[in-house]
Amino acid sequence: METAREIRKVDDKVEIIFITSFVEYALEGYEVKAYRYLLKPVKYDDLKTSLINCLNDINLLKKSIVIKEGDARVKLSLKDIMYIEVQRNDITVHTLNGIYETKGTMSNFESEINSDTFIRCHKSYLVNLEYIKSVKRYTAILENDEEVPLSRNKYKEIKDKFFDLIEDKLC
Repeated sequence: METAREIRKVDDKVEIIFITSFVEYALEGYEVKAYRYLLKPVKYDDLKTSLINCLNDINLLKKSIVIKEGDARVKLSLKDIMYIEVQRNDITVHTLNGIYETKGTMSNFESEINSDTFIRCHKSYLVNLEYIKSVKRYTAILENDEEVPLSRNKYKEIKDKFFDLIEDKLC
């Protein structure tokens, strides 16, 4: 744990995965912002899943899109996008830093984003699973308490992916 604290002093963005026999130190893992805390004996599939998820999250941090808002071009980091909504060809991108409006189609945005973290939850909405706090009947509640509709056809898929994400974070 002390080594993790020293690492954090040098680089607060590096991902740390603990593999240990000591469950009593798991809470300290949160203090150093550990990505995962795996208990020995670690199953190969659990380690593989944790590493793949970690790499995907790292790649998501680096990935961004550029949108045209009026006369300006704005670079948006995918990790900051909570959800995207469309009405006709008017796209509204909801981010941690504000709301951006542009023109386009949801299909084009889906293709450009191309990330498992984002899911088309409704014909008019694309949501970042990382910002879903809870799922209730046909609605996703986001971390900022905004509500995003879930279509009947996508409800089970979104609910399953949401719980898979929670399970991955806990393991």
